[in-house]
Amino acid sequence: MGDKRLEGMAERTVGFVKKHSRLIIIVLIILLGVALIAMGSGGSGNTVTGEYDSTEEKLTELCSRVRGVGECRVMVTYKESQSRFGSSQSVGVVESVAVVCKGADKSEVRAELTSMLCALFGIRSSRIHISKMK
Repeated sequence: MGDKRLEGMAERTVGFVKKHSRLIIIVLIILLGVALIAMGSGGSGNTVTGEYDSTEEKLTELCSRVRGVGECRVMVTYKESQSRFGSSQSVGVVESVAVVCKGADKSEVRAELTSMLCALFGIRSSRIHISKMK
């Protein structure tokens, strides 16, 4: 009696697979793609750090060239990194920017820097802090 039940189950399984073979293949391809993306993005955290440092260096250079700024240091904080679809590289989303510079005691300098940083990163001005360098 148990053998007949097993035979019936096997027949139903084979019938299901034959009937839905395209759907099964699509699901398997999607699962394989997700697994490959997860494996590829696992070790990318360290390589992105260099990219972040480069961003801060470029921003420091850019900010120091704004009229009235002078010497400058910039720090950028990021939200959780997000993987680019189909890539092992991660992209950091800027959360906030801190600027310490000479000339920050002038309101027009602070306004110019704030406007530039808002435009560059698409963040609100409340996410930008500019302090005078000692």
